[in-house]
Amino acid sequence: MILLSGKFMNYSKTLLTTLLILAVAIIGGAKESEKKKPLVVVYKIQAIGMEGSTAEILTDTIVQILLESSKLDVSDEKSFNAFLEQKKRIQGGFVCEAEEDTCRFGKAKLGGADWVVLGSISKLEEKDYSVFIRLGDADGTIKFPQKRDCTSCSTRQLVALVEEMARNVRTFLETGKPPERLGSISITTTPPGADVFLDDVRIGKSPISKSGVPEGSHAVKVSLAGFNSQSGQIEVVANQTATLDFSLSSPGGSISVTTNPPGARIFIDSEDVGISNKTVQVAVGEHDVTLVKEGYAEISVKINVPPGRTVTLSRNLAVLTGNMEISVNAQGATIFLDDKQVGKSVAGRALKLNNIPAGDHKIKVVHPLYEAAEQTVSVAPNQPNPVSINLTGKPGKILITSTPSGASVSIGGEERGNTPISISLDPGAYTAEFSLDGYENARREFNIEAGKSGKINVILKKIRQVVEPQPPPPPLPPSAGTPRRPTAGEIKGMVPIPAGEFTMGSDSGRNDEKPVHKVYLNAFYIDKYDVTNAQYEQCVSAGSCSANEKYNGFTDPQQPVVGVKWNQADAYCTWAGKRLPTEAEWEKAARGTDGRTYPWGEGIDCSKANYGDCKKGKTTPVGSYPSGASPYGAMDMAGNVWNWVADWYDANYYASGPNRNPTGPASGQFRVLRGGSWDRDPADLRSSYRPYGIPGLSHSHDGGFRCARTP
Repeated sequence: MILLSGKFMNYSKTLLTTLLILAVAIIGGAKESEKKKPLVVVYKIQAIGMEGSTAEILTDTIVQILLESSKLDVSDEKSFNAFLEQKKRIQGGFVCEAEEDTCRFGKAKLGGADWVVLGSISKLEEKDYSVFIRLGDADGTIKFPQKRDCTSCSTRQLVALVEEMARNVRTFLETGKPPERLGSISITTTPPGADVFLDDVRIGKSPISKSGVPEGSHAVKVSLAGFNSQSGQIEVVANQTATLDFSLSSPGGSISVTTNPPGARIFIDSEDVGISNKTVQVAVGEHDVTLVKEGYAEISVKINVPPGRTVTLSRNLAVLTGNMEISVNAQGATIFLDDKQVGKSVAGRALKLNNIPAGDHKIKVVHPLYEAAEQTVSVAPNQPNPVSINLTGKPGKILITSTPSGASVSIGGEERGNTPISISLDPGAYTAEFSLDGYENARREFNIEAGKSGKINVILKKIRQVVEPQPPPPPLPPSAGTPRRPTAGEIKGMVPIPAGEFTMGSDSGRNDEKPVHKVYLNAFYIDKYDVTNAQYEQCVSAGSCSANEKYNGFTDPQQPVVGVKWNQADAYCTWAGKRLPTEAEWEKAARGTDGRTYPWGEGIDCSKANYGDCKKGKTTPVGSYPSGASPYGAMDMAGNVWNWVADWYDANYYASGPNRNPTGPASGQFRVLRGGSWDRDPADLRSSYRPYGIPGLSHSHDGGFRCARTP
């Protein structure tokens, strides 16, 4: 009996006749004239987490495979349910309509089916599936379950998988036992040509592939004359090919390497095998041996190693040398190389040293009028290796007097006291400004030479008093009150920072933040906000600034400008009639005088600043965090964007710099950055943190600046 529906046959004209014949046979107890074939009912595969169209295709696939057997009668679910409905009308009785397995097995038994095929397909991930097919008898006992997973499967691959599972069901129904699960193996060796044994039976020479291997673990052994035999295990999975590769080794020999001096690194066939003096086991044959030691010429040789023999390689290493040209900015300085005096400096001419061993060397330069300088230099072989050392002059002294005495003296805008006064200054050119009530202000330029003393005197001129009648002032309007001078805080866009000392650095920070020290600063102003995109564009439009780098999401007019190099920031401040703040000015404006960690005090959260933990992903408009203001009212001094400052970076500057109005080293390679940014950790937002950047490069989309001004 074959009952089908759907695309397999058009049974509309014959189904009723077939059902009536079956029903009469059941009612009349008719006997079949020949042995009855087992009737298999294939129920529709259940789709879990996916559309049912794929499940229908897979159900039809199972029916097709089972129909290929001449020993089975096959019915799909729709045809079988139609048969049961007809039987119900002829015989009476109740047939359940639920989708549960118990109901399906009950229907099968009622309809005289011998076997039931049930299945499900679950979608695990995109194109990942799990297929479960069960074969049970009419009593509901599962006789042959199968479960397979299919990863990154197309519909065609799913159909092929289900075809294989259906053939297994067909084999079980025809033979009464599951089919044997077979796979394939592929064995390769380097070099090829080895005899291959599978479970102690020789199957040929490598490379070799063999199919029809039972599923499970199998022993593999390979053997080749002149090489060590090797063994391994291979796991065979049904309908798959398992691979196993062997790299055969020869009995080998060894190479004994000695060098003078010892300590050379040994490379055999480009592999680092250790330090001389050493014996290394190698394969038989030719090998490339290279000996490398810093400061010595590299040695490369070829060595042929016979089986079971040790080949000795002994070499004297040749020292590599280079030259050195040492230039010093001071005449008559004594130059030491590795603590040995090698000569004196001559202005405008380098001291040339020949045949210096390659590697690191210490240069020390001393001069009675300059601070000693030390520098470690790496000498490259066969190169001139120029070295330039700039000595910093020792402070000189200047005695400043005036006639009459008692005049106030300012140097570089800093008040130094009243005449007569003796002051220590670094070498350089200075201008002294004198003021005394009743006398005209005076200026005097002078130079300080390293380690030397000098004296200047200025004669002040009295101010001639000319009294002229003055018209009476106009009356004030009633609401005007008493006239007053504008305060510093009224300068548009800037906040005033008063003169005085503050605590600079941090004992708990990085080494370049130490030591903590007191610094005196004259009064100054600093921008309340970081310079914005809108402000910077005005400078670009005026032709005084070059365009900055632009980044998506960072170009709102009120966002701080980013993508600016140090010289672009300096050019803007100059155009605006201001300047970049010094590192000390920036830190005082950020933390005040009480040594606090952040502009607002201690602790940090996203209500006070824009930083990495806040996950903003970009800068925010300036002034967005009023609760994070500094003691002087400067905004965004922590987070949002880094700020370029005027100083060159020197990790040891705190230990040697002046404690009054420091302006940083005279030169350097990097410029200091301050304040952290939107994508940095809380530690980077500390007011004492001192990172740095290359002045000729922008700090990408997290670097900006603000300006300062001297009263």
